[in-house]
Amino acid sequence: MNIILKHTKLVFLLFIGFLSVNSVKADMPYAISNIPDSLSQNANSVIRKDINYIDIKSKKEYTHERELAVSIFNRKSSYDVYFQHYHQQYGKIISLTASIYDAKGNLVRKIDKKEIKDESAVSSFSIYEDSRVKYIEINYGTYPYTVVYNCKYSSSNYIHLPGWRPREINTAVEEAYFNVKIHKDNSSKSIQDLRYSTNKIDQKPKVSDSSIYKSWEWKINQLQADQKESLGPNLYKILPSISIAPNDVQLDNWKGSLATWKSFGKFIYDLNEGKGKLSSEMKSKVKSLTASASNDEEKIQALYKYLQENMRYVSVQLGIGGYQTFDASYVEKNKYGDCKALTYFMRSILEEAGIKAYPALIDLSGKRRFYDEDFSYAAFNHVILNVPSEECWLECTSNHNPVNYIGEGNYNRNALLITEEGGKLVKTPTLDTKDNQKITNSKVTVSADGHAEIVSESVVSGTLQEIFRHLEFNYSKQEQTDWFLKSNKINSAKVNALVIKTNKDKPEGIFNFKASSSKYASKAGKRLFVPLNKINTFEYVPPKLKDRNLAVHLNRNYSKIDTISITLPEGYKVESLPEKQSKLESSFGEYSFDVELKDRTLIYTRKLVEKPAILPAEKFEEVRNFYKQIAKADGMKVVLVQTERP
Repeated sequence: MNIILKHTKLVFLLFIGFLSVNSVKADMPYAISNIPDSLSQNANSVIRKDINYIDIKSKKEYTHERELAVSIFNRKSSYDVYFQHYHQQYGKIISLTASIYDAKGNLVRKIDKKEIKDESAVSSFSIYEDSRVKYIEINYGTYPYTVVYNCKYSSSNYIHLPGWRPREINTAVEEAYFNVKIHKDNSSKSIQDLRYSTNKIDQKPKVSDSSIYKSWEWKINQLQADQKESLGPNLYKILPSISIAPNDVQLDNWKGSLATWKSFGKFIYDLNEGKGKLSSEMKSKVKSLTASASNDEEKIQALYKYLQENMRYVSVQLGIGGYQTFDASYVEKNKYGDCKALTYFMRSILEEAGIKAYPALIDLSGKRRFYDEDFSYAAFNHVILNVPSEECWLECTSNHNPVNYIGEGNYNRNALLITEEGGKLVKTPTLDTKDNQKITNSKVTVSADGHAEIVSESVVSGTLQEIFRHLEFNYSKQEQTDWFLKSNKINSAKVNALVIKTNKDKPEGIFNFKASSSKYASKAGKRLFVPLNKINTFEYVPPKLKDRNLAVHLNRNYSKIDTISITLPEGYKVESLPEKQSKLESSFGEYSFDVELKDRTLIYTRKLVEKPAILPAEKFEEVRNFYKQIAKADGMKVVLVQTERP
């Protein structure tokens, strides 16, 4: 009988304990102890819940309501700040609150309204914008803790519907929910079906259809954190996300369709039609500028030069201005414009000269370098110009680029040409390693005390000339010198002369310098250790990874050739060279060097080629070893030994 009573007591106590534990979880839902260990691994933060409701009431109105609870483990997490952008003309933030909970799940405090900042989101290059941002910055440094954000936002800008990305890198998810609801009209027909595109989300949405609305919902539970890996793909490719877009749109009194790239391009074309009218004075100017041109190429050169010398880039983002350009007369009068205004102005003066050109929408952020041909949506933040008859592209915001050089950020990505017939998805040009070169010849004279005098001359082209073009036109001589001292690897360098000069007609330039170094070589007794390559040293080696999960993305695309003549001090001879020559070859790059001794001069010749590639994860160690060998070789030193006192 006693045994039965004891057993009954034990079961009862266990049951009470079970209720107690679950009661704590219910009463303290944000206690860190409630997070499964599997979600804490590799995580800077854990999304406890992220509940999103998009309520589309008409083609002119939608609301986005969100509750986000996130536990933050360390300062590496990005969730200690919550941003909500809005445009004054098209949207408003109805409510924004936040509450902080400690590690045990106790409420620490609620964020006061005075702590919520409301500022202009004017970019550093803008003079007018109606874009604003409200944000909350949590300054609670006792880790771990949890913060719960609640935000409700309404907008009449139906072109850009909010997407969903349930987490960032190094962030796990307990529970996330995304619901999009489209109300029906009086005839009980849906305004339109939802178009969506998913990335790293395999599940189909749950679709509900009632007499009032139609809804689509996605749920994610117990999603472990992805760890950031060196040389990995763009985060937008590896993180789960959903993009949504309407079929029919209305912006102010302008109606159009986003159902296809063609119809979206037609909407943008119609929105800007008639904006390119030139004054009679400007028409005469175009005629004068192109009078001596013998072909269209020379006309483009003359008109692009006029644009660069007379107009400047200033962002102007007011209301519909995010999609519709200012009149050409606005640019003509004010001598400035945003990317749209300058591009359409350039298009107008080209067409006045009889040359057809098309604006091309692209995305510069790197989020959407390439687009799904079957899913069209407003995913652009920049405009450039295409002249198809000459296979020519123009970056109209640059005052210094040569004709048909659009800058590294614009190359090799999809663009949407805006034509009379509608949008046409095309690819911008791609640069090859032979287009991006740096050829350097240097002479180094080393003294017995380790001091060195250096003279170096470089010819650069393609993407490798961009930094020097930027330095030439935007930096003072002193700022150029400061940049060189910070970026080079020469010990205790002192600049005696520095010349930067780029070609106005081609993506080419020169970079020459004379410098001295009191500690170029290091001395130890009778020996002098002289580096073979301090002019263009390669040092990057990605960190070793125990388990590589992501594909290897190599984006560098260039070739560099160096010839360095090192004159040795009198009274010294070469005691040892690490290697006289070496060569590495792979599908993603090449590296070689050769060392030759002629009298008292070492001739060091080196070539490095990096090629873009996407490789499977198991190739990471091969890539890392390739970089490791280059860094080791570039760090080699020749050992000199003293034979007699100089």
